[in-house]
Amino acid sequence: MNVATASTADAFRAVLDTNADAIIIATPAEQHAEQAITAIEHGKAVFCRKPLGIDLHETQLVVDVARGNCILLAVDLPYRLQAMSARFAAITLSDDSLLYDAIDLALVALRAPRVLRVTSSRIELAGGRLVEIRRGDKNEVRLDAHTIPLRRGDDDRALNAFVERLAQSKEFDDSIESIVDVARVMAEVKLH
Repeated sequence: MNVATASTADAFRAVLDTNADAIIIATPAEQHAEQAITAIEHGKAVFCRKPLGIDLHETQLVVDVARGNCILLAVDLPYRLQAMSARFAAITLSDDSLLYDAIDLALVALRAPRVLRVTSSRIELAGGRLVEIRRGDKNEVRLDAHTIPLRRGDDDRALNAFVERLAQSKEFDDSIESIVDVARVMAEVKLH
């Protein structure tokens, strides 16, 4: 199995013609959707830094193309494995992606409940559930009775999980569908 990294647009074009099974997209966010679609159409599995698309439409389009081509697609969301196991501890996030990550964490951990209202510091969910995002010296997300500290730093859990999954199969994985919910909520945040 071969995985290629594309950190510039020129590097991206160069790896499309290689024998790589997958490509890691780490270019500016505005290029993510177009490059992911192109890579998928070239038969490459894709691991993309967040966000997958700059809006809901782009995000849905990339997921639809991956599903239609039956190609594995993943987004760099390192805490998902932790959230799915329902064990919360320190989670590594960067400040610039705090809201995106907090929304995804809430939707995954709380099994994608209906979002009623979103602000930059609160996500109100159906059933009276609330997610609070606290920013400051110590960023944290509060989900029900769990407070999750958010710390800066690199975390390769999501990439490692992608590589492990890719070793099994390059086929589409339905779990990526939830990224569309995150994009939908992000669109709501931008309206407020």
